[in-house]
Amino acid sequence: MQRLTLRDEVYLLAHDDRGEPRIHTGSLSFGLAGAILIDLVLSGHVTVEPGRVALRDTARTGDGIGDWAIAQMVGDQLPRQPRGWLGTIARDAYDRTTGGLHAAGLVTKTSYRRLLGSMVVRYPPAPDAPIGSTRARVWYAVNGRETPDDQCAALCGLVGTLRLESTLNVNLPSGELLSRLSYLLDQQQPAVREIVGTVSTMITEAAISPYR
Repeated sequence: MQRLTLRDEVYLLAHDDRGEPRIHTGSLSFGLAGAILIDLVLSGHVTVEPGRVALRDTARTGDGIGDWAIAQMVGDQLPRQPRGWLGTIARDAYDRTTGGLHAAGLVTKTSYRRLLGSMVVRYPPAPDAPIGSTRARVWYAVNGRETPDDQCAALCGLVGTLRLESTLNVNLPSGELLSRLSYLLDQQQPAVREIVGTVSTMITEAAISPYR
């Protein structure tokens, strides 16, 4: 099976076997938006220059969601900082990622009725969804068994930022595991580090905004 995009890896790690999100979907939407931008950085379509996200290549990526994100940038004439594009992409990132995984047969649609009568729709992972191989790559990287490639290192950073470290099945105290995930991210190119850092800031701001 072809390797998943970073976006899809984050999504699958962020849901349990019943399709329930492990974290707030607002935070996850920022994380998915960050993953979409990072996928474009790693493919050479986008870079992050001082103060703005720059589109380097408008050619199709072969990924529908990546192409959708590029189309948003092509249609926008104003330079934007990473947080501007992350906010724009995050509005649709969760639903688009869910739809893409469902179309690919990597999640299945289920529904049930709550006690008060409302319907709940969930998308649990399909039996052949490659969650195990995704976890294994991070496990080997965190334990120093293999040098992570760019996508795996970026995944390590997003897992730490989204506080999904408990999904990795790594036998380390949480603090030490987070430190190792952060270290692996620090080896990445500045554009990726800036995107992950901005995701972290936006999640924090969203969490405290109700108390301002």
